[in-house]
Amino acid sequence: MIRTKSPQNPAKMRRTTPNGRGRPTKYKDAYANMAKQLCLLCHSLGEIATVDKLAEFFEVGDATIHRWMNAHVHFREAIKEGRQRASGAVVASLYKRALGYDYTETRITYNSAGKQMGRTETM
Repeated sequence: MIRTKSPQNPAKMRRTTPNGRGRPTKYKDAYANMAKQLCLLCHSLGEIATVDKLAEFFEVGDATIHRWMNAHVHFREAIKEGRQRASGAVVASLYKRALGYDYTETRITYNSAGKQMGRTETM
């Protein structure tokens, strides 16, 4: 096998940007805040904000979310902050449960006419 040209510097052979060629990115700066809000929303629904959910929300693939997280620091930090806030709330809730706590629940019952029939309080 005859080699006609050998690469002088391997770093030059591999470029990080294709000189403006290729499909433009779908990423927008507003996506960072949207991702953070999605993480918080998932937490309020009792779910975990996974990369799959982020990808489904932004209508891209999982690899694209990972690429955006690597390329855009503010996107990665927004997701991280949203997840930390959510996990912080879980930790606080588990702490309360571990120590034991009291609460009062009030239930008001109504009849078919809409009149208040009774009130019960439980602990």
